Amino acid sequence: MTFLVPFDGSYLAEAALLRAAEYGEALDEDVIALTVIPDDEAYAIDVGWYEEGEDEPFSVPYVAGKLHEGVTDIAP
Repeated sequence: MTFLVPFDGSYLAEAALLRAAEYGEALDEDVIALTVIPDDEAYAIDVGWYEEGEDEPFSVPYVAGKLHEGVTDIAP
């Protein structure tokens, strides 16, 4: 069994990931966080994944890296 957690960085997604990580550890199962990142800067800004004026230009890999950091903070 594997726990699949949709993750968008929101409070509810963070809570779901934390809970899945707890269950995964207790049951010795893997946890996978999944995010679909559209190649759309306006969308990324609207959902809080990217801010205009950041040092790094918008790109899907950049946003993925930021979300990955959030995931690993909760469920290393």
